Amino acid sequence: MKKLISMILIVCMACMMIPTMAEEDLTGEWYVKTMSQGEQTFDAASLGMNMTLTLNADGTLKMESPAEEGPIEGTWTNEGGKVTLTLQDQTNEVTISDGVMTLSDETIGMTMTFTREAPAPVYTPAEKKTDATLEDYAGKWSFAYIGMNGMILDVNTFVSTMASAMASAVGEGAEVPDIVGMLTFEIEGNKLISGKGTEQEKALEATFADGQMTYKDEASGTEVVICLLQDGMLSMEGFSAGMGGTIYLAPVTAAEEVPAA
Repeated sequence: MKKLISMILIVCMACMMIPTMAEEDLTGEWYVKTMSQGEQTFDAASLGMNMTLTLNADGTLKMESPAEEGPIEGTWTNEGGKVTLTLQDQTNEVTISDGVMTLSDETIGMTMTFTREAPAPVYTPAEKKTDATLEDYAGKWSFAYIGMNGMILDVNTFVSTMASAMASAVGEGAEVPDIVGMLTFEIEGNKLISGKGTEQEKALEATFADGQMTYKDEASGTEVVICLLQDGMLSMEGFSAGMGGTIYLAPVTAAEEVPAA
């Protein structure tokens, strides 16, 4: 009899625990981790896709991204462990396992994963150096980051992602533009020299005033402002090349220019 009573108590306790285990608190902020489309999976943070999903206790939600002017609002439910998100009149069921939320959107063939861990910024630009001299700009500079639509991308990740996407679209061996090479140049005096020592060498003359350099971009006719930053990086605001936004360049040291033995 004692064993029977003990077993009944154990079963009752287990039944009482089931609702507690099912009622995991999902409210709060979730941060996009990866984005997948087809066979390609990308680390969202390295591409500057800092998207935040906020689930509120009242059943409302909002999706925020630097690329959007404002948050996209919707609703969410958690009924018996079945979690659904409704955004822009489209409802999708999500799965949650080991702290990872997975959302698949069949309409665009994309899958995104979210975690509670906020991504570290790819690069945080420093303040402009207002007392810079023209001599401070002298040297060779190489494309490091691109900032556009509120996002900052690492150029190496950007180029490798482009190569992967092009290979997937047109097959292996696809020619990827040398973006880094296009935006590697030397500053000598008030001149920006690209392709120095090659047949493609080209020099642009800039003006210098108030600690910054400016020149007119031939492609768009807009004024490009070049500033030295407090962290030793260089920013180019207004550069077009079909990308827009701000280009961040790093100084090329002598050691980096010498090929490894």
